[in-house]
Amino acid sequence: MKSEFSELSFAFAYMADLRNKLSGTLSVAPSFPSTTLEGKKGYGYDVRLGLKGIPVFLQFKLAHCMKSGNSAEFSKGVFSQGSPVNPVYRFYLMALGKSRQTSLMLKLEKRHDLVFYVAPAFHKVSELNSHFASSSVDSHSRSIRPSSIKKMPDKLEHFVSYRLSGPCHRFSDDPAMVEEEPEDLPAAIEGADARDTNAAAVLDSLLSILDDRGRSKKGKLAELASAERDPTVAAQFVARTFFGCELAFFSRE
Repeated sequence: MKSEFSELSFAFAYMADLRNKLSGTLSVAPSFPSTTLEGKKGYGYDVRLGLKGIPVFLQFKLAHCMKSGNSAEFSKGVFSQGSPVNPVYRFYLMALGKSRQTSLMLKLEKRHDLVFYVAPAFHKVSELNSHFASSSVDSHSRSIRPSSIKKMPDKLEHFVSYRLSGPCHRFSDDPAMVEEEPEDLPAAIEGADARDTNAAAVLDSLLSILDDRGRSKKGKLAELASAERDPTVAAQFVARTFFGCELAFFSRE
């Protein structure tokens, strides 16, 4: 069964919940504080450099709810179906034959530690509304690092299957477990051993990944599209358009 809500609705609800769970500030867009606050610790905003903090990249996925015994998750014996059926959730990865997005995510994580796929362990609108109202969207979702999923073995389409707890598997010809237990994303952000970075530096990093030694048309297109823009807006545009990620900045101050 496909998701009843959109990726945008899930992303909005998840980010709102995540902000409430962090002790610091999670910013997703430029803010222009009043002159009273401007210049105070934690409130400075330089339009030449953009937002400052630890960059967090989240690629939001919608989940398919799998219940049929013919599903690969059950037919290959990776997950037990149970009685009554204990559903498994599945999200698809972009095939390398269609896009470089999965390989770009791996390169992105090598530069910036906090890079995750985020997918819900639910699929109904009523569940999204309930979890949003109770501030539990994050605790009913799964966050997985690209390095856990690893490089795709071929150019075909692959998917990741999981329940809210327990193992998570990438399905190819031979299913592979990529995670034994879910990672706590708010804890990962809070405990990140990374220095604050401004948006201009993040933008340069994204463009250098896309550039691919000067041969990438995407790199040149991204550089052109981000020219003469606020660096935060430009970095978020490049992250969303070419990496499929929402970019936020976490500040402990």
